Amino acid sequence: MNCFNEEIFQKYVDGECSETEIDQIEAHIEKCVECKTNVELLRERSENIKKQINALVGDVPEMPGISTLIKEKKPVIPIRKKLAYGMAAASLFLLIVLFFGKSQQSQPEETILFYNIDYEIDANKPLTEQEMVLYITDENGFGLNNDSN
Repeated sequence: MNCFNEEIFQKYVDGECSETEIDQIEAHIEKCVECKTNVELLRERSENIKKQINALVGDVPEMPGISTLIKEKKPVIPIRKKLAYGMAAASLFLLIVLFFGKSQQSQPEETILFYNIDYEIDANKPLTEQEMVLYITDENGFGLNNDSN
């Protein structure tokens, strides 16, 4: 009888054979007692190795996802763009205050407002933490929220 080698039987025990190989091996094992004994011995060894590995490993800690290991880099915005964004935000704020912040007091038909943006850049702080002051005054020098005449 033409028997298979131990490598093929090990592939069979490990479940790495194709279906045609499995059919051929099982047909051979039914007829050959020596090969059947070899396959049973390989299965026992494989089970013992798996038990030993499981005993050594114990509970396997869950690995964190790759996204938590790699910190995403925030895009760097140049300081000129940051200043432009700040100026645009201040202008937008000014427009919102002018159009939607009108009080119910009677106001003259035409009001001339002057504004000045005053800021100093502290090199030790990020731009987002810099202080910016916006002064809005009318033609008489009164502040926007100043109720006195």
